[in-house]
Amino acid sequence: MRLESLIDVLAVYRRATVELIAQPLEGQPHRDEVLAIAQSRIEDVVERLTSSMARGYLDHLEEEHRHRENELYGLAAIAAIMGRSLDIGESAEVALAETLAALGLDAGAIWLRERATYRLAHTIGLDADQVDGYIARAGPEVRATVSAVGRSESRVDGVAGNDGWNALRAQLRAGGRTVGMMSVGTQRDRIFEASDLLFMAAVADQIAIALDRARQFSNEARTDHLTGLANRREFERVMEREVALAERHSRHLAVMMIDVDNLKRINDRKGHSAGDAALRLVAQELLRVVRASDLCGRLGGDEFGVAM
Repeated sequence: MRLESLIDVLAVYRRATVELIAQPLEGQPHRDEVLAIAQSRIEDVVERLTSSMARGYLDHLEEEHRHRENELYGLAAIAAIMGRSLDIGESAEVALAETLAALGLDAGAIWLRERATYRLAHTIGLDADQVDGYIARAGPEVRATVSAVGRSESRVDGVAGNDGWNALRAQLRAGGRTVGMMSVGTQRDRIFEASDLLFMAAVADQIAIALDRARQFSNEARTDHLTGLANRREFERVMEREVALAERHSRHLAVMMIDVDNLKRINDRKGHSAGDAALRLVAQELLRVVRASDLCGRLGGDEFGVAM
């Protein structure tokens, strides 16, 4: 209720009290003196109540101002790091830390969307033995108790557990695509207000854009720009890991090396665009026939490799 409404209620209380006192005094001696004393004391009470309510209201406004200031500072910090970082881990760490600080919460997690599932990418404020319990009560599969849909692209849900976490969860969306999920919460009693959900939605949009950009950068760093296959650096990195695993588990590992015959003749006769088209066609055919567990890479020029 607004302060003006409370003051109006006090004015009504004052008039009603004076009327209740005045009625029994009608025709009594010293009526005016008694009524004057009563009115004076009522005025004192009303004045003290008004001052107390005004101080409480100002304290409330100050607290709200500090809360909004913390949210704006957190949002600015998130936007700043998101604008300069292309590392998924760093982006997730800052996003969670600043969101927890702004909302006064204790723990959180970020999941990345991979095909039809969510992969846990980063947590903060959770011990190893707490992660599964947090996911079970505030993770991507938990049913929401309240949702907020506004101007933000990312949707925010409130998740409340009777014996667990009270949390806010945001579906991270960028360019019409879901790129991940973010959840922040506390095991303390907490009722989330509309402003909390709006702040979470604004944060989620920033994080979604940053994670999407970081993932694209990561993919580009590992991918050959012409064919979309793994580049030489990524192919060698995966090969080192696969050789180590094969040796450890006494498994066989097959590698196929391929080069395109007469690519120079295609470039000389039809131009480099035709040569590029030939390389892309080879890459498409390789991807069509290999298994999902195999790795195809362009090692340079007309050379390809397949690790099986």
